[in-house]
Amino acid sequence: TPQLLVYTEDERNWMLSPSFEVLGVLLSGNYFEGTTLLPKSLDCPFPLILSTNQGIETYFLRPHRTEFVTIFFRHPWLAALAAFVPMALIAGLIGFYSLRIRQKNRTIRQTNEELAGALDQLRDAQDRLVAAEKFKQARDIAGGFAHEIRNALFPARGALMKIKTSGQPIVAGSRYEQMIGRAVARAIDITRLISAYTRLEYNFEPEAVNLAGIINDVVMDYRPELEEQQIALVVDGNQCREVTSNREQLRIVITNLLRNSIDALAGRGHPRILVSWLVENNHTVLRVADNGCGIPDTVRTQVFDAFVSTKPDRGTGLGLTMSRKIVEMYGGTLTIETTNETGTTMCATFEGTST
Repeated sequence: TPQLLVYTEDERNWMLSPSFEVLGVLLSGNYFEGTTLLPKSLDCPFPLILSTNQGIETYFLRPHRTEFVTIFFRHPWLAALAAFVPMALIAGLIGFYSLRIRQKNRTIRQTNEELAGALDQLRDAQDRLVAAEKFKQARDIAGGFAHEIRNALFPARGALMKIKTSGQPIVAGSRYEQMIGRAVARAIDITRLISAYTRLEYNFEPEAVNLAGIINDVVMDYRPELEEQQIALVVDGNQCREVTSNREQLRIVITNLLRNSIDALAGRGHPRILVSWLVENNHTVLRVADNGCGIPDTVRTQVFDAFVSTKPDRGTGLGLTMSRKIVEMYGGTLTIETTNETGTTMCATFEGTST
């Protein structure tokens, strides 16, 4: 652009814009001995050399301001614009990310509300399922109880009808009197078992129980029947092993397992029962194995259900159900490990092991 050079009385030359804005000061060439001293004498990163008179006189120009300062000095609105643009960009970025964060928070809040609603619905559904299951269990127990009591008292009813039609009195020791006595006794036993089954959860009293001691007591009770049926019984396990259970309730479990094995050996050749226990994975595992008739496939998956029995003539269908419930109450499991036509092995796992 056109520029003006003005010489003043103080022997300085000024570079001015057409609007007379000072662009720089031009020092006299006589002030220096040569151009080579300029970078050392003047702290100017971009000195300009103005040559006049075909190089006879040389003037050195040192600008007052940098390029951008000069521009902003001549056009102040550019400085405001240059400051506004980055500030506007930063403000825009902050606003954008703040909006994104608010949207995410709104989404999270809505999701939490939906999850809370779904959780409430799930709890309501769970409560309804629990109530329905309790009702079903109570209905099954009531139905099974009525069925078993009716079956137990049916012989007594038949005997009484025979006595009534014959017109004969009930004689002590007679066949009809024995039938009535057995039927009433069986009905009482069923009532006692059902009463004990329904009260199990209220009799939770964990303690350390010597497993061998309970097994030996139960075997002693069944010793006459074992000898009468010539059943070979083998008991194998650490006599000092203790498990977490309840002494009286554990006795019910062992009694039911041994009773089922004895019943399964009726009429079998070379009957044998093996009762053994050992430690597996920090748990005490009890196995009661027999070489009896096994469990039919039709009821194998139902043997732990209430009132399901493979011995309809003498079983109540509550023995294994009660045993499993007792074992699970104290953190264990009761399962059918193996079963076939050559025998069955029941497996009970107990918490707690010590010697």
